[in-house]
Amino acid sequence: MNSREINDVKKVFNDSYQKTDQQWLKSYILEITEEEKYLEQLLLNLGFGNSVVAQKVAAIFSPGSSPMKRVRNEAKKENCLFDVTHGRKTRSVIITECNHVILSSVKAETVSRRFASLLEEKSRKRND
Repeated sequence: MNSREINDVKKVFNDSYQKTDQQWLKSYILEITEEEKYLEQLLLNLGFGNSVVAQKVAAIFSPGSSPMKRVRNEAKKENCLFDVTHGRKTRSVIITECNHVILSSVKAETVSRRFASLLEEKSRKRND
């Protein structure tokens, strides 16, 4: 960016933030790093080419218990249910942070292992 473009951007941001040049630059850099974090999101494979953002997963359950059946029925009533089993038997129930319920034909243990390996991979990248 040349100095004229920077000044144009500063004018837009200074109207709303009223910050000094250094503070403005710091906030702009923080915004860029937040965008990079968004792009670095890891996808958890749920089978058949379906994935979910790993950071949004709240819980992974086996579907056999009656509470999980109730969760599935309530999610279906509220239109928050995603069935990615492709007609196969449901082997795991994934609940996201925003209370969406995802049914997958991949075993809950397998999904949990994939989730753990993604977290390990992310921590290794941070340490490098």
